[in-house]
Amino acid sequence: MADYARAQGWDVIANLNNDIIGNSCGSDGYCDAAHVRVFSEGPRWQGREDLAARQRSLGGENDSPSRNLSRYVADLAEDLSLGLDVRQIWRNDRFGRGGDHTEMLNAGYPAVRFTVAVENYNHQHQDLRVENGIEYGDTVDKMDFPYLRKVTQLNVAALAALARTPLFPLPRSKVRCRPTPV
Repeated sequence: MADYARAQGWDVIANLNNDIIGNSCGSDGYCDAAHVRVFSEGPRWQGREDLAARQRSLGGENDSPSRNLSRYVADLAEDLSLGLDVRQIWRNDRFGRGGDHTEMLNAGYPAVRFTVAVENYNHQHQDLRVENGIEYGDTVDKMDFPYLRKVTQLNVAALAALARTPLFPLPRSKVRCRPTPV
C-alpha cells in the first residue's frame, strides 16, 4: 500500500494501523480494558545524515509527524471520555516485532500502531489447537467486544477530525492546478 500510495502521488495525512486490538486480557489472565497502546516512531530514518545534522542544530528529535499523531490521539481519547486511555509508546513497535504501519513509515508517511495494553500470545498467529490443556488460536470467543468498540470509536473520531483538518501546504511541484493570473 505504501509503494502504491507513493507511486500514485497520494497525500497521506496519517496511517492508523490497528493490529491486535480485540482482546483485553493477557496470557497470564491479567485484563486491561482501560488502555490501548499507540506506538509512534520518533525521528524518521530516511535521509539520516541530513536529518541528524538538523536535529543536532535545531532539535526536534521528539517532534516527528508520527509522534505528534500519537499525542493527538491521546488528547482525543481524553476528550472523548470513552474510558480508554492511550499509553504512548515512543518506538516503532514492540521489541523484536514489527507492524504493518512500518512500511508507511519507511515511505515517509506519518503512521502509528494501535494495539492492546496486554497481549495474549496464545491467541495471536497460532494454529487452532490444544496442547497440554492450553488453547491456541485467534477465535471470536476470545474477543472483548466492549473494548474493541472503544478502540474503534477512538479511531473513527481521529479519522473524522483528521478529515476536517486543513491540508499542509504543498510544494509548488505537487500543485496540480495553477492559479489563474489576475
